[in-house]
Amino acid sequence: MRKVLIVGASGFLGWNLAKKLRGAYEVTGTFGRNPVERDGCRMEKLDLASKSDAAALVRRCSPEVILNAAALIDVDLCERERERAAAINAEGSRIVAELAAEVGARLIYFSTDMVFDGRKGLYSEEEAPHPVNWYGETK
Repeated sequence: MRKVLIVGASGFLGWNLAKKLRGAYEVTGTFGRNPVERDGCRMEKLDLASKSDAAALVRRCSPEVILNAAALIDVDLCERERERAAAINAEGSRIVAELAAEVGARLIYFSTDMVFDGRKGLYSEEEAPHPVNWYGETK
């Protein structure tokens, strides 16, 4: 059975991904501070800003695919705790990308429309970001 690691399986998007993939894949999901259980998934605690924690998890899981749905999404909290937001949203994503490359796993990263200012309307992935808040900046 193919192995999938869902970083951020405790959140809304991650939970829905886990729900869809369980059974067809061996799914390992992560949570940050608050333990959660997901039927059909092995859940593990992960400090996303810690490369050693993330590396140990990736080695244990040996995933073929990593879905990165993790983020500190509270916009106001990101403004108040900028270092924490950057550590999770930016540095954590970089760490996951490096580890995926090291183990040869396919990486799928989920971002946000908040990397754009909203003035234009519909944006394509090729357009330059223009975030208006720290959350969008860190993504």
